[in-house]
Amino acid sequence: MVIRVSKPEFNLRDKLTQLDRPVGAFGSQMLESPNRNEAAHMIGLGRKNLFINGGFNINQRKYSSRTSSSGNGSLYNITGGISEYQFDGWNINNNTTGVFTAQNLSAVPLPPECSQYLELACTTTDTSLGSTQYAQVAQQIEGYTFQQAGFGTRHAKPLTLSFYHRHSSAGTYGGVLRNAGANYNFVFEYTQTAEDVWEKAVIHIHPETQQSWDNTNGVAIRVSFSLCNGSSHISSNIGKWFSGTYYHTSNRQMNFMNNTNNRMRFTAIQLEVGRDATPFEYLPMQTQMALCQRYYWEWGNESNSASGPGRWVGSGNGGTTPLFGILFPHEMRTGPTITPRYSGSFNVYQGGSSSSQTSFSSTTTSPTSARININGPSGHGTSPAWVDMGTGGSQLILTFSAEL
Repeated sequence: MVIRVSKPEFNLRDKLTQLDRPVGAFGSQMLESPNRNEAAHMIGLGRKNLFINGGFNINQRKYSSRTSSSGNGSLYNITGGISEYQFDGWNINNNTTGVFTAQNLSAVPLPPECSQYLELACTTTDTSLGSTQYAQVAQQIEGYTFQQAGFGTRHAKPLTLSFYHRHSSAGTYGGVLRNAGANYNFVFEYTQTAEDVWEKAVIHIHPETQQSWDNTNGVAIRVSFSLCNGSSHISSNIGKWFSGTYYHTSNRQMNFMNNTNNRMRFTAIQLEVGRDATPFEYLPMQTQMALCQRYYWEWGNESNSASGPGRWVGSGNGGTTPLFGILFPHEMRTGPTITPRYSGSFNVYQGGSSSSQTSFSSTTTSPTSARININGPSGHGTSPAWVDMGTGGSQLILTFSAEL
């Protein structure tokens, strides 16, 4: 019996040519992605950076020391005991006896992916850290933003943290990702291999399936970059999740506070869902500002001059506490804390008279608006009232904070 086997004809030359077509490592990963969701994450559809202001180019507090106890302009003096937001989204904490400054710079040598960066400079040393002392730069990420990671479920995804660093001393540095309760940690290390040279760090974070992670408007996760730490806050558990309270970094962390020549610089800080670091995400300035103003904004500093942005006009309420209203430029995380800032006092004008004030009589807020009553001059009933906004004498700045 004769068995005949037939195959369709094909062009051998064409097949060999196809073998030479370049795919590359990324193309191979795309081909191997198990589903369209994984492919979408690899491409980076939508906003991918879970941080805000990772390039340090938003600094709403820069115009006046009235809005920050640590400094004026873009230079902040971080003395012992300060834990404060300076550059939007970033909290800087100094729990040592040393002092350092923080500023955003745009100077050569510029980092590869950003035009601005954060520079920390030690100005007063602390060479003998107590066990509970530390200093760090950190950002807390809101649950609505972080929920895409799926942490605390069987659908949890890996994360990748990437950033550029240029520190003046070569050596090992570190930080931590931890939950809102500060009792579940992922400590990481990175190395400055050459002094004062921009280098890129990439940290791979395993998905976490067991803990509880906020997925609404509370703190979901905190990411900290350590400057120095006492023995109570360091760990040898590197690159894995573990239980424990207030761990900040590796036990090999350099002490930034041991020399006034020390400098630490960061930029292009990005935390994204996925197994690989992608290029730093650039967003239009108006988009970045909207993201930042969900947590903080201020009114009265716009021009950085005594003239300010003009008058805040309200109405008399029939008594002596005129009513002022304001709509926020963007919905905030929650109803904000509104703080009046002034030089000495600010004036409320009504019916040809004025009243010098230092506080509000009452404040009612929502995430989108506020109603504020301020004591005014007596005897003017329902007459219109106003306050001059600005940085000059008898003028007012308002700060709105819904920070995590």
